[in-house]
Amino acid sequence: MIDRLICSRLWGALVVLFAAAGFSAVCALALANPAGAALPSNCSKAGSRVTCTFSFSGSEQAFRVPQGVGSVRVVAVGASGGGGVGVEPGGAGAVVSGTLSVSGGESLYVEVGGAGGQAGRGGTPGFNGGGTGNGDAGGGGGASDVRTAPRSAGLSPDRRV
Repeated sequence: MIDRLICSRLWGALVVLFAAAGFSAVCALALANPAGAALPSNCSKAGSRVTCTFSFSGSEQAFRVPQGVGSVRVVAVGASGGGGVGVEPGGAGAVVSGTLSVSGGESLYVEVGGAGGQAGRGGTPGFNGGGTGNGDAGGGGGASDVRTAPRSAGLSPDRRV
């Protein structure tokens, strides 16, 4: 289990997936299998824990759960809002976490929110649901979430986990 996670706001919004403690040894064995695929470039391994970090890309990112993994821990950090007129900064994005039950081979779809635009630049909304600002207010930051179906399947809340 994760005792704590410190996220740097300088890197913007992100989503981190961890193989859960009870299943990480199995995951490590599956990933260490010479016939299996190497770790993706956004993943690292420390002991028996595999950590995959997804940063803002402006589009959906897919993650296939390795065989033998029954749960993942997700830490999702929303994007910050755009600054207002003058020196008023935008608000920070929320941080949420939880453990998800998954099955090996299952696809998860990661949406990392984008920062809202500054007021002087139209207050554009951030990627994945940020609100539009106005002349004096910046745009809202986008949400970061994990889904069991791709964006093209619709925005039904039951697909967001």
